[in-house]
Amino acid sequence: MLFDTEERLKSWAAVDVKWVDVPGYVLAATTMPPLHWVLNVGTDYSKQFLPDEIAWLREVVERCNEAAAAQEEPNP
Repeated sequence: MLFDTEERLKSWAAVDVKWVDVPGYVLAATTMPPLHWVLNVGTDYSKQFLPDEIAWLREVVERCNEAAAAQEEPNP
């Protein structure tokens, strides 16, 4: 489960819990099937991500990383 704010996590958990702050692009790049994500459980902002959606996000991150790397290469 993922939360976009610490407040939403704490509200859902109702007790102190350990958590890790990870950028979304890192999650997208490292999540492999058959994992699913659920964002903001128990709120009006809840969203379930299926493996196909996560794969699409991973592809977008990879294309962005490739484009950024190409911009950093010196021109001959």
